[in-house]
Amino acid sequence: MMRRFDAFVDRVLAVTESPDQPVSERLIGAFRLFLLAHVATRLWFWIFPVRDDLTAVRIALAAAGILALVAGFVPAYARAGTMLAAAALWVKLFLSFPTASNHSFIEIVFMTLLALFDLRSEDGRALFLQAGRWMIVIIFFYTGLQKVLYGTYFDGQFLGIEMVTQPKFTALFEWLLPEAEFGRLMALDPDDVGSGPYSVDNGLFLAMSNFVWIFELFAPLLLLVKRTRTAATLAIVAFTAAIQFGAREMMFGLLFINLALLFAPRPWNRWLLPVSLAAYAVLIGMFHFVPDWHFN
Repeated sequence: MMRRFDAFVDRVLAVTESPDQPVSERLIGAFRLFLLAHVATRLWFWIFPVRDDLTAVRIALAAAGILALVAGFVPAYARAGTMLAAAALWVKLFLSFPTASNHSFIEIVFMTLLALFDLRSEDGRALFLQAGRWMIVIIFFYTGLQKVLYGTYFDGQFLGIEMVTQPKFTALFEWLLPEAEFGRLMALDPDDVGSGPYSVDNGLFLAMSNFVWIFELFAPLLLLVKRTRTAATLAIVAFTAAIQFGAREMMFGLLFINLALLFAPRPWNRWLLPVSLAAYAVLIGMFHFVPDWHFN
């Protein structure tokens, strides 16, 4: 029975492999360094929003994130750095649950996978890549399924209430709507029980709203087909960049773009690494000197 189960798991994992392309240690190393930088930045931001009984712990976790990032630049200590970062994320999740964001779980899953596998071996890197790619497919597909189950994207009401309650979405969607429809939505009070409806009566807006869940359901399935994998990867990167740039969620945008690039036929995330590291440095500067530009 166990042999059959192991064989089944091997077949499932093999769906996402690239047998004609050996998994480069530099490719996985670049992704590990990116994720360590991402986690160090997130832990650094976690220090500042509040001052409470956890302040000392927040500072300690941020220091651990920085130390893990430094270790990531030294191959001999890189795995120890990932273990330290993974441990810091688990502590942060324990302390912040149930208010932890969805993004936190993605970070924990991938950092834990990096810590568990011996990335110095070809088998370890291949297994990480297979497991990581499957996680990307599952995460992206589930975001679309969740929108279908909630049913608030069909008539645009989710985006409608986001536009009313969050200025960043107001600026993003204002140009899509006729003046009368935009004025009606902005006159609604989300704090008033029964205020609404937030559904939108505009064809272009509804087409965009429904395109989101349709794309999120079908694009990840194309990642599982080798013939369409590269095109699907590029489409997901473009889709993520457009959505996250508009929503100003630059941290998540960088994270998921680098995740999607694990499906790329070449080490694109390695080439993107200097840009990603520079982006985190800029975001830290914006956080301290231009607070309104601190993007999630």
